[in-house]
Amino acid sequence: MAYCSYEVKTINYNELKKIVKLPKFQRSVVWSVDQRHQLIDTIRRGYPFGSLLLYEIFEENYKYQLIDGLQRLTTIMHFENNKYEYINLADVATEEFEVIFSKYEEIARTPASEPIKQKIFNIVSSLFKNNTTGHSLTRAIIESLRENMPIFSNIKLQDTVIDQIESMDKKIKKEVDLSSLTLPVVIFRGDKSELPTIYDKVNSTGTKLSKYEIFSAIWNNEIFKMEDHEILSWVDKKYETMIEVSGITINDYTPGSIIESGEINLFEYAYALGKIIIDKCNEMFCGKNTDASQIDSIGFALMTVCVDLSLKQMDKLPDYYYGVSPKNLSKLKDKLVECSVFVNDILKKYIITRDGKNFTKYLEAQIVSIIGTIFKIKYSVTTGLRIVENPNSAFKVKLFKRHMPKHYLYDIIKDHWAGSGDRKVDDILKGDITNNKYINPIPEENWRATLDEWLSIQETKISKNIMVQQKLFLNYMNKLTDIADVIYSKYSFDIEHIVPINRLMNRLKEGPFSALGNLCFLPSFENRSKKDKTLYEQIEENTIIYNLDIEALNKFYYAEKSELDFIKSYETFTKERYTKFLKDRHNFLINKFIELINKL
Repeated sequence: MAYCSYEVKTINYNELKKIVKLPKFQRSVVWSVDQRHQLIDTIRRGYPFGSLLLYEIFEENYKYQLIDGLQRLTTIMHFENNKYEYINLADVATEEFEVIFSKYEEIARTPASEPIKQKIFNIVSSLFKNNTTGHSLTRAIIESLRENMPIFSNIKLQDTVIDQIESMDKKIKKEVDLSSLTLPVVIFRGDKSELPTIYDKVNSTGTKLSKYEIFSAIWNNEIFKMEDHEILSWVDKKYETMIEVSGITINDYTPGSIIESGEINLFEYAYALGKIIIDKCNEMFCGKNTDASQIDSIGFALMTVCVDLSLKQMDKLPDYYYGVSPKNLSKLKDKLVECSVFVNDILKKYIITRDGKNFTKYLEAQIVSIIGTIFKIKYSVTTGLRIVENPNSAFKVKLFKRHMPKHYLYDIIKDHWAGSGDRKVDDILKGDITNNKYINPIPEENWRATLDEWLSIQETKISKNIMVQQKLFLNYMNKLTDIADVIYSKYSFDIEHIVPINRLMNRLKEGPFSALGNLCFLPSFENRSKKDKTLYEQIEENTIIYNLDIEALNKFYYAEKSELDFIKSYETFTKERYTKFLKDRHNFLINKFIELINKL
């Protein structure tokens, strides 16, 4: 067992900022606003708030690495520069506001009503929260009061406000005197190799570490020397962002040093791979941002399945990746990115509307299984992560392009990937690739049974909101019919309620108003003009924005005019007639969709 020793002491906050660095394996700032406010309130009350764990390094001007306590330390640092965000003026400045109200009453010669008092309070407090300080704060408050309440043009009233604002400002600054704040610390003096393990142990309570944050702590020993600028740039950006967010220097890092040295570890490689894939495949990932401070798991998952490990065996990645040449690592990245882009380019036709709306949701296990499939169709991974192109893969690639989009929609409608998808991914990727579902058709009877069950549920479910699965289904029909390219190609499209939802609410009060049978795509101009009328009523009244004839409506799979006759009178506009309308529409949509999907 390695020798360990500790020292418990206190260090002044202002001094600590100057002498502490972050290790690279530290997590990003993850506390919520509420957690931050609770800590500051604890400090204000003089209550104990836990210790920081430091490692003694004596490096240049820095003496310590921060092993545990990042969330607490960065919260205090944030408070230092944003005090007014944490202090409620109503709690600390009651006397000052009473003085202002009293002077107002004197000048106005009338009692200040509660709305007047609230208005004054809102103006003052909002400007305090904007973090304006000193003379600029006072000036901004006076100007705002005068602009909103002419009586504050009175010089005597202004002088009173100025005096009270200064008093408020002083009170707030005294709420937490950081110059005298001392923090309890535990200083660890022992083998540096123990630090990732200690980091894991001390974070076993509180805000739970993700497995990826644990990997960051334990996968830092083996260093790869790489020339892949794309990988190195993302790793460099990660640490640069951590510094910007935390305000603390990171040990063994300065901006640009990763790119300069070319040295990264396995965690950093997996992290960067995920960022690159998301950045290049934004449609498939539903616009998921590429915030450098956040760890995205897609890179880790694809690195796992491409070497035939199950997702539950991700912790074994070092056994496969350590000792691998930088050239092979770079090539693996290129091929995984290539396969990801390939899938994204196929799917975006069906998940993105022509005006850029994304009509799906990102399910990682599903995407991993799809990308993993095309990777295994095209490539094999041999010893040392050497990538070998599989012979005679062209036909399987063709089948994949044809059938994968069908399975993508089918699984989302069935909610196949709900819950943990690790086992489902394994079931798809293990075994003979010829049996892989993404290169095999979905039997028509399966489609009919799935759609019938899905739509039958919608016929009885109370709903006003449109589900993402419905949007995706309609977009598939739109794209398979090429509506956007054939009709009104210069317009964008919206999902429209065929029987106007306001009329349904007025007549039936509640029900399946947004069942799929009552929805269709229409050009946006029509959608915005229609309001509470069907398009047939608009055509008859000649109030439609631009010409839309019956033939065009049919191409949008709008309901036949006769199907909507029931809504014209109170007697026929019943729940039973609306339900029959939905059932008929659902049967029509099932038949039409299967006709279209069979052509794909």
